[in-house]
Amino acid sequence: MDILKSHRRRLLPFSQSRLCLSVFVLQWASQKPIQVAVLLMCTCIFSSRILADEIVLRNLDVLPDVIVKQVDADGIRLEDGRLISLAAIKNASLSKQTEFDQLFETLGEPLFRIRIRLERKDHESLDDSLAKLLPVYENRTSQSAALVQVANFWHHIEQGNNALAIQSHFRLFQLSRLNADNASFITSLTAPASSSDGLSPWLAPIDLDKKTIAENWVSIIESYTSLPTPHPSGLDYYFFTMAQAGGVNVPSELLPAKSKLSTAEQRDLTAHNLLINLRSDKTPTQSDINAVLQTYLSEGSHNGLSPIRRATGLYFHGRLQLLSEEIPKSDGLLNLLRVHSEIGDAAPSISAAALSDTERFLRDKLPAKDAKTISKELLSRYPSSIFAKRFRMAEEK
Repeated sequence: MDILKSHRRRLLPFSQSRLCLSVFVLQWASQKPIQVAVLLMCTCIFSSRILADEIVLRNLDVLPDVIVKQVDADGIRLEDGRLISLAAIKNASLSKQTEFDQLFETLGEPLFRIRIRLERKDHESLDDSLAKLLPVYENRTSQSAALVQVANFWHHIEQGNNALAIQSHFRLFQLSRLNADNASFITSLTAPASSSDGLSPWLAPIDLDKKTIAENWVSIIESYTSLPTPHPSGLDYYFFTMAQAGGVNVPSELLPAKSKLSTAEQRDLTAHNLLINLRSDKTPTQSDINAVLQTYLSEGSHNGLSPIRRATGLYFHGRLQLLSEEIPKSDGLLNLLRVHSEIGDAAPSISAAALSDTERFLRDKLPAKDAKTISKELLSRYPSSIFAKRFRMAEEK
């Protein structure tokens, strides 16, 4: 019993031991202030390095000691506000590693493949990854969403689906207006840099599929009404051109925008309607054709318009002249060829369409050598256009 009491006197309770240790540390700290400061600093540095993350970018730049705030489909958002797209990341060591690994596997690699194909202008290979990515980024506004929408735009252009390409153009315009980074990023991928009137050089509003428009009209309206206001009237022109081509109804609340189109836009819209009627039972009369031709003549030259608007006007002018019984066919052919010779690569889609229509007219009307000359020009200058592709397919049959 005495032995037990002696041991109790020697062995302090745990709480008393901790108190003694604290007193000792405080006494030591008061005698060694410099050492204490160094110890605390080292402890803070060590703790921050344990908490910090590291990101390695595709260009092999390393972002060390960063703090990740959020990881989602848009990318890695850092504590300082920066957002790193999943497509730009090679690998990362993060506190949120599981979340990152899942997103990187399902989204990061497909986004990177799409970007590489866009930079190489390999638009034929975009379809594989788009099906997975479009539902994810449809309602997002990040750079990754812009990348997916650029790919979607080029995919539709590659397929010759101008109606859905115009819908993508609406979305790209909206993304560009949200922030300057999106605008410069979209332009860097050679996507449609909108001119002052909102038209894209890659979109010819003259080859629009009626069935596609009718099937997608609800979503097209949603894309159109989501455009920021005010916006260039060329976007309204695209919308009403699609409505004409699709034979669909425009909601009454949207009709006022049609009356605000410029003189050139309204004139081209009327000409487009006449050409659509050629494919229906509403064949325009010569008086109808000549009346629209007068609007082109009364306005004089097409100077002062953007290259894309000027190309569109020359195209419709030429097409209507070929239909007129009062004007030499050579005048119409000349205006179609002017699209290519005077505007060319500034509006490649319309230039290719003008050469295609010229070749088709010459094939039956004049010596075959003239048509072959035009077809060679089409294939050499605009080889990736849908018009060149259709010509090659017809030749292979």
